[in-house]
Amino acid sequence: MTDDEIIEKALSILEKRIRHGSVMSSPNKVKNYLAVQAEKNKEREAFGVMFLNENFEMIAFQYLFFGTVSKLDVYPREVVRASMQKNASAVILTHNHPNGSKVPTMTDIAVTKKIKEALAFVDVVMLDHMITVGGSCVSMIEEGVI
Repeated sequence: MTDDEIIEKALSILEKRIRHGSVMSSPNKVKNYLAVQAEKNKEREAFGVMFLNENFEMIAFQYLFFGTVSKLDVYPREVVRASMQKNASAVILTHNHPNGSKVPTMTDIAVTKKIKEALAFVDVVMLDHMITVGGSCVSMIEEGVI
């Protein structure tokens, strides 16, 4: 079995465990899920959103934007639109850093703040923004940058 096949199998197992309705009750549960999801796009930057209902049960996870090895354009209006389409009450944002840096960039922080403000207008709460790097996640909330 190749590494890619193992990763796909692991994703399948995780997705079954975190099916619709699973409560995102701990930061570690979220981090583990997002770290494995990030393996799908480790060659280029990708921005995804975990959509949650009012009980923090996962509705869906979706990648919304894809970039290059070092650049990613993210549009807050598209995050708001996807959140409304999925009837989400809360979201957790995520993106990866293929360069291996766990430090949020100034752009990461600015875009996150814009998305948080935009979501607030439609009563959707942004719970966190996780940066995935090499199989681990860094919470921007825990790091105190947002």
